[in-house]
This record gives sequence, structure tokens and C-alpha cells, in this order.
Amino acid sequence: MPTLLVTSEPGRRAAVAAGLAVLVAAIVLATGPVATAQAPVPRSPVDCGTHDQTRRALHVLTDRDGITVAAVLVADPTADARCGRWTGTAGTADLHTGRPMNATDRLRAGSVTKTFTATLVLQLVAEHRLSLGDPVDRYLPGLIHGRGHVGGYDGSRITVRQLLQHTSGLPDYLDAPEWEHPEQLRYHHFEPLDLVTRALELPRPHGTWHYATTNYLVLGVIVREVTGRPPEAEVTRRIIEPLGLRDSYGPGDDIHVQGPYSRSYFTADDGALIAVGPGGRRVAVALNEVPASLRAELDFLDLVDKSLCEGRSSERTPKRVAPPTLLQVRPPAV
Repeated sequence: MPTLLVTSEPGRRAAVAAGLAVLVAAIVLATGPVATAQAPVPRSPVDCGTHDQTRRALHVLTDRDGITVAAVLVADPTADARCGRWTGTAGTADLHTGRPMNATDRLRAGSVTKTFTATLVLQLVAEHRLSLGDPVDRYLPGLIHGRGHVGGYDGSRITVRQLLQHTSGLPDYLDAPEWEHPEQLRYHHFEPLDLVTRALELPRPHGTWHYATTNYLVLGVIVREVTGRPPEAEVTRRIIEPLGLRDSYGPGDDIHVQGPYSRSYFTADDGALIAVGPGGRRVAVALNEVPASLRAELDFLDLVDKSLCEGRSSERTPKRVAPPTLLQVRPPAV
């Protein structure tokens, strides 16, 4: 499931999945003397399994819970090379044409782009061009100021590290009431600074940790200030191109997705999740709508569980092993 990069996220409490890049290795065959023909050495068959439990869990989401599309991609570094990557899908990618879901369909990456932004910021830290302990005011003086704002925010007391960790105390602009109906703003272009300004008009969140896209908008503006280039251009130059992520790109304001893609059929939100389980097995699960009932939510988690554990000695995560690391993501602009 290739990744599409975006720079802003107007959907409220929604998510889309991000995909994993596929690495293709070239196999070089050694040859003997020209006059000597060597028969190929037969490879012993490998039983990769049918992944029936995972496939049944996918169909539960689409057939019983009414979710239009469900897909899973699993990469297992501990498996035989011929079995280390597999996919499963269920549902219909386009209800108008009836085209079934394909695991290679492109999807908007949503907040998976935060991973790219964080990597970019840490590269700049390694180059000594900024510091995790620096306050926002060092790069963007006056952007975050307490006067006139409900929360009394102060850019001299918020650090780059806190932005990365969502511990800055900044609210999420998506909590503003106008984002209750994102479809009304679907085709509106927003500048990052406009969204930051809107966020600062909101009350301060409760607690020391609060997930807020506002943090990463500010980081993007800092990247632009430090490098003199848009963060999208820096992500492409520093991450996408060196890693050969040929299916990843920044769409900007383009409302169309290049190449084959799965349509989203919104109810209120979309849903996606990336998980890393014991042994390093990685799972990316994508839905084109969020589970709308407790039963559907449990079925979604059951799919993640089976994808992580099916085929191992234990069908569930061992008690003495750290639980899977989960990343929930949210949607981009279209």
C-alpha cells in the first residue's frame, strides 16, 4: 500500500492508512565455465500458510460490519524470505465500478506524514542546524504568544522536543467547531500559519500530553525557516528519493490521486492503524471508514491481532513480550 504525502489535514478525528514501501532485491546467479551447462538447483518448497484467520477477519469487517474496504499488509523479518511479505484484502475499492480492493492501491497517508516530518527535524538536529531544546521563539519569534489567546500560550517556553512529543500544550486546530463538518471545507486551501493562528484561539487542552496536528504544522514552518525550502521539498529530497519510494509524493492541492486508488466512503471518520509486534513483524491495516460500533471496533482489533500473531507458535502476543506498538493516523486534505 504505497504512501501519499500531504501537508495539511482537514478531516476531524479521521484517518487513512499509510503503506509500506516494497524493497526489491536482484538475485545474481553464478555461472560456471562457458562449456559447462549447470542444471538449476531445485529450491525446496516452503509452506507460507494460507493466513485463513486473517482473511476471515478481513471479511468479517466488510461482510458483517458493513465497512466498504479492508486491507492488510504484513512484513515479517523473521520469516523465510519467500514468506516475509504478504497481503490480504476484502471489499470493494469503487462502488460505482465494482472494482475489488487491491493491496497495491494508493491511499492518502494522513498523519503518517508526521513520521516523515519528525525524521526531517531529527536530521536537522544531527546537522546542528537546530536543537531539540530550542524554544519555538528562536525560529519563529512572536508566532505563539500569550496575549489575546484563551490558553495563554508562550512560544518562549515551548521547545522543539515538546512539539515532536505532543507535550507542548497546544490545542489541535481540528477541535475548532468548523471542523465538525469537514466536507464544507474540502476544497478550501489553508496556509499552515492560518491553521496555527486558529488553534491558538482555542482553550488549552487538559493534561500534559495532547495529540495535536498543530505541533507538526509549527515544525513544518520551522523547517522552512531553517532550510529556506518547503518541508515537502525537503522530505522528497532527504527521504523519499534516497529510499526509492517511487509511489510516494506530495499531492499539494491536487484533489486527484495519481494511479489506481481506493475511494473513501465517509460516514464520519476514516480509520487506519500501523502496528509493530514481537519479533519485528510489521502490520499496516487500512479501512476506508472508521468502525461505527463496539463490535466493529473489536473486529478491527481482532484483525490486527491475527495479522501480528497468525502462524507463530502462539496465536496471541506472549505475555512476557512487550505489546505491539500502535500508531493511529488521521486524514489529509484533498
